[in-house]
Amino acid sequence: RWAQLEPDNAASWLAVGEAAKLRGDEAAQLDALHRVALAPRMDTGFAELTGHVDATLLALGGSPDDGAVGWLMVHTFGRDMARGIVGFGAMASLCAPPALRDANRRQLCQGVARMLIKQGQTLADISMGLSLAKRVGIPAEEFAAIRAEFDAAQKWQTEELAGAPEQTLS
Repeated sequence: RWAQLEPDNAASWLAVGEAAKLRGDEAAQLDALHRVALAPRMDTGFAELTGHVDATLLALGGSPDDGAVGWLMVHTFGRDMARGIVGFGAMASLCAPPALRDANRRQLCQGVARMLIKQGQTLADISMGLSLAKRVGIPAEEFAAIRAEFDAAQKWQTEELAGAPEQTLS
């Protein structure tokens, strides 16, 4: 139903692909992957969740710049990531090395990688896109600036949030 409501959203087609994988329907998986590659946007809803957390913390007198807020965001997203990102499993299997021997499949997977890197809204989206780009042979130079931003965001996340739980407990 999500793909009917948001046919321009790659995240909805990743979910369709995952459902097709569970049914064992490879044709539907490939169709969904094709739609992912062509989608103009990727919106899993995490940005909306971030806004709700910020608004709630502000209402409680907190600040979105507080280290504890960052820790809460990472914890919240971490729970979702632990469950698995819907659709990435089907995509990963369709773009596995043996399947990439087919030129059409390689081209399709390159399109998916580019979409995730350019349209991804989370570190997970971009990370998956960069990993897939490497697997399908997209030159690293093509995404050097995005890779640098991604690495900086990961570094910030690691350094800035490392002590946040202790700050909230003291």
